[in-house]
Amino acid sequence: WPHNLTNAPDADNTLQVQGEVAWAVQGRPHTDDPALQPWHVNVSLPYRLAASSGSTLLLRYVAMDVDMVNPHGGASCCTYGGAIAVQGETTKVSIWGVVLRKTKTTVKVNHGGGIWVNGGSLHVDRTRFDSIVANAQGGGIFVQNNALLVIADSMFWQNEARGTAPADSGGGAIFAETGVTLMLFQVNFTGCKAPDVDPASGSDVTYFGDAVLCKACTNILVNATNFVPFDRERTMQFD
Repeated sequence: WPHNLTNAPDADNTLQVQGEVAWAVQGRPHTDDPALQPWHVNVSLPYRLAASSGSTLLLRYVAMDVDMVNPHGGASCCTYGGAIAVQGETTKVSIWGVVLRKTKTTVKVNHGGGIWVNGGSLHVDRTRFDSIVANAQGGGIFVQNNALLVIADSMFWQNEARGTAPADSGGGAIFAETGVTLMLFQVNFTGCKAPDVDPASGSDVTYFGDAVLCKACTNILVNATNFVPFDRERTMQFD
């Protein structure tokens, strides 16, 4: 697959993208795989990506399995971001025509089953988050600390956040907290969920938000976005 990433993944199967330089991974906009044809992807990345230190990361026409952390077993290297981690206020990541998907039954990541954004910015366009799960918050994306998250023309399909502790739960597709700016344009959330009851104790979970949970966000803009199913009291939660 064509790319300009020259360093090798580390022992935890994470490729570090650091420094003030642009990195790019691009596949081809066509495929013979029926499962990926609607999303025009034919390149699959075999490792996790971590962008930091003011780097710029561009992904286009690729697929990523969120189970690639420590594929040979053992403890997970990361509790944040199964496929992509973004850290640092000047770090920029843009993904276009990407499929993030879960292929195994085990769940290794607690926050942001697909992507974690801690400061910096993430722009997502024409991307599918397919059946991604987090053990705690943000099945698809966990974003925090004054970060910017912009999503357009994308789909979250059956994402799930499984956390049941009141302070560590919610956001089946997206969990956002602490000064985040969140913009959603023509995004489809289908079958996403977060529990509202702890199955072990039967007690209520304070926060859920089957699709989106925002806690102390600075700006929120939602336009032409679809939620299936829709429940006024739990699809989107703001605190």
